[in-house]
Amino acid sequence: MPKEKLAESTAEFLDGTLQKSYSFAQHLDTQTNILVGVSMAVFLFSLSQLTREIVHAPFVVLTLFAGVSAFIGLFAIHPPRFMRKRGQQESLMYHKHILSFDSPEKYGKALEETIEDRIAMIHQYATEIYNVSKYYYRPKRKLFHLARNILIIGFFFALVTFIFDLVL
Repeated sequence: MPKEKLAESTAEFLDGTLQKSYSFAQHLDTQTNILVGVSMAVFLFSLSQLTREIVHAPFVVLTLFAGVSAFIGLFAIHPPRFMRKRGQQESLMYHKHILSFDSPEKYGKALEETIEDRIAMIHQYATEIYNVSKYYYRPKRKLFHLARNILIIGFFFALVTFIFDLVL
């Protein structure tokens, strides 16, 4: 395979892998937005039930768990810095690294040097793919799962509380 064709196919493969990593994170953001919406709806409905004369325990449980779930879900959209920033090496594609260059010409020169060296290009893509997966997607996923599980546990405890109230 000619050197030019090899470089082009390498770039296409790496770009596809990077786009896949970004699409996972975007899909997770969509799921998180839905979860936050459902949690907030349950929270507000349950809270409105607590303003009545007779307070029912299942609504207290739902209010607490849905509120915590919504709060954690908001962090899943943009995880706290300590979860996503750990001193990792930044690739030439990372926006803050781009901003560290003094001019577009200097950034362009760094890109040219990277593109001319196939190994350097692979290294830059590998760094970006790894960082997106480990420091962007993974914290979002952990917080999403935590928020989802808290909401599910809240529904379970509210159901148990409701059944307990019926029996007594």
